[in-house]
Amino acid sequence: MAIAGGQILHVGSGGVLIDRLQTAGPGDLNINKETIRELGNYKSIGVVRDVPDITFNMESLDTSNEIEAMLMGVPTSTKTIDCSFPKYLDIQSPWKAGRSAAAPFAVASSVALPGLFPESISYRFGLRDSANQQVSLRGDSIYYAPGAVRFTSVAGTGTAGQTITPADDAGVYVGTGGETRVLAVTTRALGRLSEGADYTVDDSGSTDAFAPVEVTLSKVVASTDTVTVITFTDAATEYLQTVHADTSVKPAAIRGRDIEIYAGYPTALTGGPTLPAQVAALEAYKQTGVQSMNVDWRLTVETIEEFGSEFAVGKDYDTPTVSGTFEFKPRDVDDYFKRLRLFTDVAEDQAVGPRVAAPKRFAVVLKDPNSGAILKVLQLLSVTVDVPGYSGQVGQSAASSLSFTLNFSDDEGNLQILTV
Repeated sequence: MAIAGGQILHVGSGGVLIDRLQTAGPGDLNINKETIRELGNYKSIGVVRDVPDITFNMESLDTSNEIEAMLMGVPTSTKTIDCSFPKYLDIQSPWKAGRSAAAPFAVASSVALPGLFPESISYRFGLRDSANQQVSLRGDSIYYAPGAVRFTSVAGTGTAGQTITPADDAGVYVGTGGETRVLAVTTRALGRLSEGADYTVDDSGSTDAFAPVEVTLSKVVASTDTVTVITFTDAATEYLQTVHADTSVKPAAIRGRDIEIYAGYPTALTGGPTLPAQVAALEAYKQTGVQSMNVDWRLTVETIEEFGSEFAVGKDYDTPTVSGTFEFKPRDVDDYFKRLRLFTDVAEDQAVGPRVAAPKRFAVVLKDPNSGAILKVLQLLSVTVDVPGYSGQVGQSAASSLSFTLNFSDDEGNLQILTV
C-alpha cells in the first residue's frame, strides 16, 4: 500500500476546493539550525532552531478565477480582480482513506498550513500544452492532524472580545507554549494572531482527547476582514466524488486553440456581462502567429518577526512586478515590422531601435473548448516590450520558420483577472 495522489485534496480559505491540481504541497521545511558548543566540552551543547520557512507550491489547470479570488481575498463573483493587493490565506489538505478502504472518501488525517502569503503566480500558455498556472506561497507552520482539520471563519466585529466557537470538538496540539486546542487563528488582512496576546482559548479545563472550545479575541478585527479559527476534530468527514467540478462546470484543460491574444487596444476591458462584446470589438488588435505566452506576477516578501513569538507576526511586500514573454511567427517581413511598430509606436517611415518603449494593453482571453464562451481574461494595462533579436537558420521550412520572442513587463505592475 502507498499514499496516492487521488487521496490528497487541498482546500483554501473560504472553503474553496482547489480544482485541477497537478502538483501541490510544501516540499521540505527550511529550518535554520545552529549547533552550540563551548570550550572544554568534547560534545556540543545543543541545537538552536529558528522560525521555519515554508514554501507551498501548486500547479493547476483550472481556468476559472477561483485561485486568484482566493489569493486576493475577494469573492469569486468579483468580475474584475485587481492582483495588486494579495491577502493571507490558509490551506488544509484532507487525506482520504484510499480507494480500497471500506470508506474510501472518509478523511483519515489532515494537514493544516495557516497564514500563507502569495509570493508568485505564473501562467504558461502554449500551442499543444495545457494552459496552467503555478502559485508559490510563503509561510512558517505545518500541522499533521489525526482527523479532519476545521476552518471556522466569521467576519470581524470591529470590537474587542469577539468570541468564536467551532461546531466540532477540538483535539489537542502540544507546542512550545504547552497544550492548546487551537492550531492557529488568522485573518485575511493581519495574518496569524498570537495566542495570549491576541486571543485566548477556553476548553473548560477538559482532559478529553476532543472537547468543545471557545476562542475570545482581544485583538480587534475589522468588520471588513475575516477571522479563521483552525482546529482538528475526530468527527466523521467525507469528500465525495461530487466535490470535484466536472467538465460541464469547467473544462478539464485548454490548449492554444482556445486562447486569443490582443495587444495595443485603446480602452481597457472591464469584467461583467458585456465582456464578450468588448472582446469581439478588438478583432483589429488580435495577434496572429502566436506560439506561446508566459505571464509572471511576483512579490518580494519580507518576513516580520519579534521577541516572544515562535512564529512570524507578519509579511511585508513591495509593489508587485509583472513580466513575461510572447513568442510569435510573423507571416512575412511586412507582418513582423508592422508588429514592431505596434509595440513601439514608431512611424512606418522611421527605424525601430532598442530603447524605444510605448506602454500597451495586453489581454489573454481563455475560452471554453466546447462552447467557446469566455472563461476568464488576463489583462495587463501598461506593457512595454523589449525589441527582440533574431537567429536565422539554414534550411528553414514553413514549419520551422523564424519565430521571435518578445520580453515584456508591465511598468505599473498591473494584472487584472476579468470574468463575465
